[in-house]
This record gives sequence, structure tokens and C-alpha cells, in this order.
Amino acid sequence: METKSSIGRPAASVRTPTPPASRPTPPLILRHSPWLAAADDEVGTELPESVRRDLVWLQRATVSAGRATARLLVERVLQRIARADQPGPGDVNRRLRAARLWINAILAGDVSARTCGMVTDAWLPQLAASDDDPAAALRAVGRPAIEFLRGALSAVIFRRARANLVPHARALHALEVVLARHLAAIEAAVASR
Repeated sequence: METKSSIGRPAASVRTPTPPASRPTPPLILRHSPWLAAADDEVGTELPESVRRDLVWLQRATVSAGRATARLLVERVLQRIARADQPGPGDVNRRLRAARLWINAILAGDVSARTCGMVTDAWLPQLAASDDDPAAALRAVGRPAIEFLRGALSAVIFRRARANLVPHARALHALEVVLARHLAAIEAAVASR
């Protein structure tokens, strides 16, 4: 049996999708990639040679992203801690400096024990503005800051897609290895305090 349809109207035998009201609602957070896992290596060990080679691709892809990413990280942390009083310009500048130092260390692939100590004892507590209780700062903003940097710097890496995505994948691999080492240092510091 053949049915006629006018332009823009489906034929009677064509099934139309169900209206959105009858579909189940999706969960509040859709996560398309798994959370970053902390590195199993001991804090302060050197990066493998393959990762050090991939750092060149990471540095090329993110050559001008440090300042903007630092500003976004500070805004994100301020939203996360949601204090009633607004921080003054001096507080924001101190947080920006800590964020820039941390991002520069990430982009340089610095995973030394000294740098990981600076992340856990100075930079993250300064970002969270809780110099008196670094453990609370690490718990409050540690993993969210790592995941934010992972997403922001991944977006910077892939902002100009090309036919050959191997350099992009190498840069992403180097980024995730460095962030996993920093996350391991954060988790170790939280566990020890």
C-alpha cells in the first residue's frame, strides 16, 4: 500500500521519533572520558625517554596558552570554593602567579620531587587561599584542578586539527603522563596528612 505525503510531512507509514518529554532524562553529568588515574611511579622519578620526546609536541601545541589557561584555572577555583567575600587584586595576582608556575612546570614536563612538593605545599594551597591548611586545599581543589587542566590543555592541543593527528596524540600522551605524576603527588600528600 502506497501513501502520499506532502513536502515536509511524513507519510502515514513512516514512524516519527518520540517527543522529548517521553524520553528518559540523561544523568546530570555526562563523562565521555574516564578520570585520570594517578601514576604508579614513585614521586620524583624521571619521565621515560618516549615521554620526553613527546614533550616537544606538547610545548609546540601550547606555546601561547599558559597565561589564558592560568586565568581560567583561577576563575574555576574561585567558583569551586565559592566564598562570600571577593578576593582583592593582590589575592588574585598571587593565585595567578601560582597557577602560571604550575602550568609552566606541567608544560615543561617537570615531575621532580621538588616540583611535586611545590604543587602540594605551595601552589595548590595558594590557589585555594588556604595557606594555613594545605591538606584541605588539596582535597578541595586537587583533582578538580588536574581534570580542568587536562581538559583545557587538551582543547588547546586539538584546536587546529590536521590530517595527521599523531603529533596531537603524542602531545596529549605527554600531558597525561605529567598530570598523572602530579596527581600521584597530590594523593600521596593527602594520604599522609
